[in-house]
Amino acid sequence: MLYDYEKSSVANGAFVHGANAKRSYPLRILIADESLQFRKFMRRRFDTEADFEVVGEVFSGNDFLPLARQLKPDLILVDIALSGMAGLEGSRRIKSEMPSTTVIFLSVVEEDALREAAARYGADDFLTKDVLISELFSRIRRRVAREMQRG
Repeated sequence: MLYDYEKSSVANGAFVHGANAKRSYPLRILIADESLQFRKFMRRRFDTEADFEVVGEVFSGNDFLPLARQLKPDLILVDIALSGMAGLEGSRRIKSEMPSTTVIFLSVVEEDALREAAARYGADDFLTKDVLISELFSRIRRRVAREMQRG
């Protein structure tokens, strides 16, 4: 199910932080994960925060890139083990086509090799799926604040 951001009341009431901010709010998020249960959980959590808006969900690596191109999200949460086109390759393509899009990889395992691969393929962050939601939100907000300070 895709959320129609352009027709939402949130789109009409979106605001921009700071005089020179380039990022409007709410932050538009795409969730790419094979688990319907995980996507629903993340959507419910993001929906409780005024500065986040889930604009789409995808369960296959083959659909990940086309949907990202269509929706042009500010942030993509992607399972590093996404089937079809691997999450790593999708991230590389996203970062080359949409460099301002933040890509955060999620994984069920904490491995240095995965973290290093994620960095090589352009991911902005790497977290395990057992991260506290408050920590995830905090890291996203800090990253956005840093981007806004850079102008």
